[in-house]
Amino acid sequence: MSKKRSPISTVLAVFVVGAMLVVLLFSRVRSLFRPRYVPIDELKFPVLVVQPEGVPLFAEWDSTPLQKFEEKSPRRPANGSILIDSDFNQFTQENVKRAEEGDIKAIGRFLFPGVMRIKYTFDLRRSKTTGLEALRALIRTAPPFSDDPATDAAMRAGALEQTTMAGVLDALHFIKPPDQPTTSPVMDGPTTEPVEATTIERDPDRPGGAN
Repeated sequence: MSKKRSPISTVLAVFVVGAMLVVLLFSRVRSLFRPRYVPIDELKFPVLVVQPEGVPLFAEWDSTPLQKFEEKSPRRPANGSILIDSDFNQFTQENVKRAEEGDIKAIGRFLFPGVMRIKYTFDLRRSKTTGLEALRALIRTAPPFSDDPATDAAMRAGALEQTTMAGVLDALHFIKPPDQPTTSPVMDGPTTEPVEATTIERDPDRPGGAN
């Protein structure tokens, strides 16, 4: 005959199973409310960057210039910045942090001020606001694209007529920069990083030309 289980062991087994179910349920519920962040490599480049505090819009053609910056660059990431990819999906930057550096890089930065770039990390939260019309709304309220009011109005109107990100960037005079090989003086070795996109003024008397 099999030995009967004691009431104490039965209660203990029920308690253990119940506790495991509670932990599993709690973990499941937490996962439902945990922020879901998107890896930057999932964005379709180029992207348009809309920063707070009235910083002019700019574009980037890959992820590296969004993570490495000069010491005093006005394009450094900021919480609340919006990245709009080429599919017109919007992503908000959160948890922006300056990456920690080792002693060697700290010494290199001291010896070569302004030469080495600073790396930042951040999370990207997908926004519920997406689509071409949402992008157009941001362009309408964006800081000036030119110091000349007439040129600014023409650029803004041209961008609002476009239906692709390539067309929008072209209308705003954002030009993809050439790749330039750069060598960091300390430990980094040769790397190839694109320079940041720049805005150019076009001469209306010379179609396609630049001042």
